[in-house]
Amino acid sequence: GTLTDDDIENARDQGLSRPKVLIICPMKKDVFPIVENFRMLIFGDSDKPFISNYRRFKTEYGDTGFKISEKRK
Repeated sequence: GTLTDDDIENARDQGLSRPKVLIICPMKKDVFPIVENFRMLIFGDSDKPFISNYRRFKTEYGDTGFKISEKRK
């Protein structure tokens, strides 16, 4: 059969989050500053910017506090 307007409305996107951009970086540590720059450009100083799973992203890719020894530089 044919699709009715009700069928199309029922099958429509239900607002679930879907990634829109794939950022490929040479190293895992390089992606965090890029995403932070995008966040600042898009949301500015907004109190509640919405980025899905941002806490998990920050723990996996954010600064761990480890620094390269001065001897290795």
